[in-house]
Amino acid sequence: MTKVKIPALLLVSILAAGVSVADDCPIERARYQLMADPEYTAGFELKPTVVSPDGELVFFVASAKSAFTYRFRLNFGNGFTTLSMTPLAAMQSANSSVGLNDLPVSQAQAFQPLFLIKQDLTFLESELAVAGLAAPMYVFPSALAPELWYHSEAYGNPHNIRESMTRSFFKFVACSRA
Repeated sequence: MTKVKIPALLLVSILAAGVSVADDCPIERARYQLMADPEYTAGFELKPTVVSPDGELVFFVASAKSAFTYRFRLNFGNGFTTLSMTPLAAMQSANSSVGLNDLPVSQAQAFQPLFLIKQDLTFLESELAVAGLAAPMYVFPSALAPELWYHSEAYGNPHNIRESMTRSFFKFVACSRA
């Protein structure tokens, strides 16, 4: 009986530690890994954009397979609408004063749903996806995987490499340094 209790307590401790780490990490420093394929990582960061030259919260997905990073502006609806994301053009040179700009994409591609999920598997309200607030434990870009397979060039990938990203959750793995 004691042998069963110790692993169970250890598991609860590990899960509880994960909660406090994500809860203590501001969303703009949160880093994630795709649960089904560790070659895809994601996160949030503050980046200057044409809309907000001082910086706005941007979601990114980095692919080790294509060595390309996809960036997205967050779109907030009002009421019970879903948080969505719009693809942004690839970064200009590091010393460029011009911020990221929206890519010219179709209406469906311009509003990809993005779900932020807490440790208890409830959805984080979309208006809480702002810099300085706690990071969600999971991020689920529900329609992104097929889009990156069929249309990676529409999302800024200059080589149009088909991404074989599995439709899965990104799980919080680290809080980057400020």
